[in-house]
Amino acid sequence: MPETPPVPTRPHKPRINVAFDLRSTCTYTFLLWRSINLIETSRFQLGLSVVNYRKKEQGKV
Repeated sequence: MPETPPVPTRPHKPRINVAFDLRSTCTYTFLLWRSINLIETSRFQLGLSVVNYRKKEQGKV
């Protein structure tokens, strides 16, 4: 029984890899931007609630 020749593995085309890297980089950048945006938004809302709370406290006095 003759040995089966090894299946030739096609070398990856660099263009595809570059495109994939670019896409994943864009995705990671977008996710990073979204998380930073969410953090900034929540900090902004927290600041607003603190300001409103202080205004209420001053109104009581």
